[in-house]
Amino acid sequence: MSERAAAFGALNPPKVIEHRGKTYRVAPVMTEGTLLRVEERLYERARAALKGARELYADAEYAAEVAKLRARHEAGEFAFSSEKTLAHLGTTEGAALLLSCMMDADLGEVLQLLTEREADVRELLDEAVELSFPKGSPPRPAPEPRGDRPRPKRR
Repeated sequence: MSERAAAFGALNPPKVIEHRGKTYRVAPVMTEGTLLRVEERLYERARAALKGARELYADAEYAAEVAKLRARHEAGEFAFSSEKTLAHLGTTEGAALLLSCMMDADLGEVLQLLTEREADVRELLDEAVELSFPKGSPPRPAPEPRGDRPRPKRR
């Protein structure tokens, strides 16, 4: 890893929390991978909700709802830095989602940890936020998708 990664704590060992005989390792910082996992999980949850409601829509209506969902995703609504996502992350469910991405743990386990060890878990999360986004700076937006950009010509 680079010096930049080391400066931001990416080389620090994971934080550890033990609960009910199990050891959980929490990433010391939020990496781009963590931010992307949050986005993917939020989008997947919205897709699953739409699929679950499929029987409520006529074919044309369902196709329109799928197009709306796709447009919301392409507009960045599920991105980590979007207003909706940041507001969601301020809730218990949102904090659990973020932690599950940082820990690679089951959402149910994280909710249990938040319920039974809230102060400890919040402290770990606060440290990670502080290291990841110094001086309270908001997370920068994710890079634009590269799929529709022309590729440079090889010489």
